[in-house]
Amino acid sequence: MFNIRKPSILHLLLTVTICLQLTILYRTYRGTFLVPQATSNQRVQDFLTRERDNPLRPAQETLDHVKVKISQSRTRGEPAAPVAIVEFSDYECPFCRQYAVSTFPEIEKHYISTGKVKYSVHNFPLTAVHPSAIRLAQLAECAGNQGKYWAAHERIFEAHTVGRIDEDSWFQDMGLDSFKFKSCMNDGATLKDIDDDTRSAQSLGLRGTPTFYLGLAHAADDSVDVTRVIRGAQPYDAFKEVIDELIRSARQQEHDKGSSSRFGS
Repeated sequence: MFNIRKPSILHLLLTVTICLQLTILYRTYRGTFLVPQATSNQRVQDFLTRERDNPLRPAQETLDHVKVKISQSRTRGEPAAPVAIVEFSDYECPFCRQYAVSTFPEIEKHYISTGKVKYSVHNFPLTAVHPSAIRLAQLAECAGNQGKYWAAHERIFEAHTVGRIDEDSWFQDMGLDSFKFKSCMNDGATLKDIDDDTRSAQSLGLRGTPTFYLGLAHAADDSVDVTRVIRGAQPYDAFKEVIDELIRSARQQEHDKGSSSRFGS
């Protein structure tokens, strides 16, 4: 007869620790934050908050010239602007909304409207914690097909949740063609665009939103030569410092070529 020993508390703790380590590896596979559906929204939001405030994960980072494509359908600003910003965003993300209503208007006022920066938005819906993020992204994309992307972008962040948007009247309030809008929402084409954005985010190792890639713009191939990354809903001054540095770099390049016409006053 075998004498089966009961596992000690130490053994049980060791087993639990190993399971937790494996779970962390699963959630961060290939730099992507993957959350099992059973995980509570609050726990996920707490994790994202810790990521944003993690002192070991700086709010700004210098990159070695990473090229990121610009989405022309979701780009704002002068096409020939010397500096570009690519934002990866989630329409249900509270930090994205905080940035959209507090920081972005200042960037728009001082840099985009003056022709110094062009700004592109890419979708990165964190569906495990934000189940309506894809639907909200579809609303913006379909409005964009009728030339109303930025109006929809701002309006969604004002409402902030799909539960506060009456889709049946939403397109009418925005002056959209109802047949085209409903067809767009149902044909699935926008889902491919959103998925392409998500794959791009994953290839860059993104783990949260909002994340911003800043660098010198290349109009020839609609790309940005990224040298700086800003993570989270940082204040305007954090962006201003990086943008001004990039403008100085672009100005120097233009000076070397004998022209400074892209910068205005």
